[in-house]
Amino acid sequence: MQVNEVTGEVTFKLAGKTYRLHAGMKRLAEYQAKLAVPGLQMTQLLLTQSDPRAIYFGLKCLCSSGNGADFDDMLLAPHLPAAAAAISAAIQAGLPEPEKGDDAGKGGATEAQS
Repeated sequence: MQVNEVTGEVTFKLAGKTYRLHAGMKRLAEYQAKLAVPGLQMTQLLLTQSDPRAIYFGLKCLCSSGNGADFDDMLLAPHLPAAAAAISAAIQAGLPEPEKGDDAGKGGATEAQS
């Protein structure tokens, strides 16, 4: 798995094919809507519990490589750890870095700029 720190994209392989995930605002909002859970902490909890909805919709909604239809017929169990790790990495890549002095895991302070 490779994380592009500049773009926030995650490239990984499943079943011998290469996929790219990107947790941009629209894709992440669609993912959250599909899961119908509040916040990213609940999404992460579902991923750690190997929830099939979290894995499938994470792959489908965050896929930016144009081959997301592959996931429709893919078996879950053989690819569960790699898929969950890639989805989590894509979400994390889109979050701001904590600033010095901030508590770890709470994200950093951000400032809107025009």
